[in-house]
Amino acid sequence: NNYHVHWVEDFTKADDWLAINCDDVLMIVDYSIAGAKNAQEWIKARIAKGLCNPPFIMSTGQGDERIAVEMMKLGARDYLVKDSLLLERLPDIIKRLKDELEKEQRLEAAENKIHEISEFYKNIIENASDGVVLINEQNKFVYISSSSYKLFGYVLSDTENLTPDELTHPDDLPKVIAELGKVFSNPNYS
Repeated sequence: NNYHVHWVEDFTKADDWLAINCDDVLMIVDYSIAGAKNAQEWIKARIAKGLCNPPFIMSTGQGDERIAVEMMKLGARDYLVKDSLLLERLPDIIKRLKDELEKEQRLEAAENKIHEISEFYKNIIENASDGVVLINEQNKFVYISSSSYKLFGYVLSDTENLTPDELTHPDDLPKVIAELGKVFSNPNYS
């Protein structure tokens, strides 16, 4: 499956290895190995020190739900009791977690791209010479660009309790209301 396995016999050696190999790692951590009292204390210490904690699977010879819950709170992706079927189940578990992690990475990348695009368009709107406002169907301002304030000579406190109707010239109001009605009844209207 193109997985590379690196085995260490205690938490101190695990710390040393992770100091230079923390990317693209999935750890299988035995709850009780030499070098610390247990894996829970080891993970907590790594978190407290701000060290990289790659995704991990907790493995133990003792099935204890309390420990399982605590380890999941610390970031364990799965909790396995060592038994005669562990080695048979492990490849499927690793594949499932690998798929989950890849999906999470794609989702994070998409969220970052959305944020980047949002900031791009926000900067365009904020720096446009035209005023841009968004209003909802309740006739309340949802957004007012800074250029709108400059263009119309208002400050934020002036518009907090005003409606768009109150800021529209009375001669223009019937046409504005008619156009807004068309927009709200058909969002594709232009």
